[in-house]
Amino acid sequence: MTKYTKKTFSHSEIVEFLSCEEYYYYKRILRNYPKKDKFVFVNGRIFHQALEQMILRKLNGLAQNFEDIREFWDFKYNSINTSNLIDFSEEVYEKNKLLGIKGLEKFSNIILPKLNPVCAERKTQLKIGEYIINGITDYVDGGENELFQERTVVDWKTTSVAKKQGLVTQLQILLYMLSTNNTSGAVVSVPKTKSCNILIETWQINSREQALKYYTELVTPILLRIIDLWEGNSAPVADGCFHTTYGDSPCSNCENEDCIYNINNILLKNKETKL
Repeated sequence: MTKYTKKTFSHSEIVEFLSCEEYYYYKRILRNYPKKDKFVFVNGRIFHQALEQMILRKLNGLAQNFEDIREFWDFKYNSINTSNLIDFSEEVYEKNKLLGIKGLEKFSNIILPKLNPVCAERKTQLKIGEYIINGITDYVDGGENELFQERTVVDWKTTSVAKKQGLVTQLQILLYMLSTNNTSGAVVSVPKTKSCNILIETWQINSREQALKYYTELVTPILLRIIDLWEGNSAPVADGCFHTTYGDSPCSNCENEDCIYNINNILLKNKETKL
């Protein structure tokens, strides 16, 4: 009997593995992780859906009506199955409902008019060696506007991402840049805070060949470790940080500027704009 070897991965499962091997193992392999969701994830998905509604209207040349977005937001929020959330509280629910619509309104007034949409929610695929990594890009902008000078692949976030997720977010942008053949990528963060300052961070790659080589060398050891789990060759490490557990292997939180896996040597920070 031929032994199954996993060949296809998604960016989201790589993120899950880097955050906690045991969580990945029980959820993805044993499939007996409690089927409950986190409020922060549900809230983020609804926010993304609302942004997508606005982008698609613009992409199709339709007039924008924020009242439709407000109704969409209220309907989706009121449809949340709160009994299925592991971290639900009425206070957090009401607070995020109000701050979310505030962030969407600011996005509608300040960001949306400047955009030059090419596509939204597009599936992507990147082949590295014998493995395939799948992803879904939030948005691609055609450039030549106040926000993006050239064609740029964009990821929407509902937090101030760069400081909180670091390498994981930059790896995601690099994956999307490589899989869509763009040399420019951006993260647009619309935090659900009272100030609701929208943060736009853009990056460039000078050499696609060099960037692909870097991404391949960085991600391949992670994929091999995931394959080991699937094939039963090893047990998951509880709360194991990849970098500290496996010596010189990459880590989702590496801040060592001298580390050969430091992404800043490949993904060049272009600018940071706060609106």
